[in-house]
Amino acid sequence: MALSLLDNSQDAEDVVHDVFLKLWGKRDVLGSLDNVEVYIITVLRNSCVDCLRKRRDNVDERVLELMLDDALNPEQLLEEDCRRRLVREWMKSNLPKKMSRVLILRLYAEMDIAEIASVVGETEVNVRSILSRGRKRLMEQCKYLKEVDV
Repeated sequence: MALSLLDNSQDAEDVVHDVFLKLWGKRDVLGSLDNVEVYIITVLRNSCVDCLRKRRDNVDERVLELMLDDALNPEQLLEEDCRRRLVREWMKSNLPKKMSRVLILRLYAEMDIAEIASVVGETEVNVRSILSRGRKRLMEQCKYLKEVDV
């Protein structure tokens, strides 16, 4: 969950490590909780939010709002995490490599067009074109899944 929310393996490892330390410090209290799993997920989510706030200039505000939305419980956050992973894996396995990479850099790493162009070695015009075609294919897949009611 931390890796999906932070999209940075080092930050995710640091947050999980810090959460384990917090939980270890409260190990005597954990046994008296009604739902330890929900508590742990909440601590992890809040720690991820803190990490994201520290690097706010790179944060997609939609993701931060989603995480802070009190209406979403930890199970819904896990479902959202699962959906994001499935979409990423679908892109990696069903789209051309460059298209997949451009979409992932834009949607998950939240890079701007110029940064993506620099990373993939394309012009900004080509990156915009690749993004457009990739989004179209992704939307077609979403429509197909709705039609077959998956």
